[in-house]
Amino acid sequence: MKSDKNRRIDVHLPGSPKEGEPGFLAIGVLGKPHGLVGEINLYVNSNQINVGSLKSVFIGSTYKEYFIKSFRRKGERLLLLFEGLSNPEKVVNLRNKIVYVKVEDIPTLGSDTYYYHQLIGIQVYNKQGKLLGKISEILKTGANDVYVITPQIPSMKELLIPAIKSVILEVDIVNKRMVIDSLEWD
Repeated sequence: MKSDKNRRIDVHLPGSPKEGEPGFLAIGVLGKPHGLVGEINLYVNSNQINVGSLKSVFIGSTYKEYFIKSFRRKGERLLLLFEGLSNPEKVVNLRNKIVYVKVEDIPTLGSDTYYYHQLIGIQVYNKQGKLLGKISEILKTGANDVYVITPQIPSMKELLIPAIKSVILEVDIVNKRMVIDSLEWD
């Protein structure tokens, strides 16, 4: 039996991963090979991961590890070159495969900044201490992210909370707790 630490997540675009911290975090999908030296296109689905800081990635449903020899940006995508794969014929079989990183390998973020998988499932309270529900999804919008709060009581409607400092008062990742400012629907 695999532990939760190595549990795979599904890729949800747009939106966010399912509840629980995954052992692997999907960061994108590989496209077609590029050029003659074995580079392959990576379409990144997360602006939170700095691929340049990674030494390796895990590819496909078997999470086979590939070591990154180099990478470069090309428009909205990255071109990756893996160690030992020095021509297009060696990387063509990687096309359309999902690329993952281990959660413990992702860099820590600055203050008041969180990875989406850290917020999914966190319990949300108003500043008076009333439990409103838990974050079930994160929507990317043009201005700011929006947290979808699934209420504890099934008859209540889900809540949409803007991820802005004036609304989010406290985030405690360790205790899976968030406190938000009272809004008119409290």
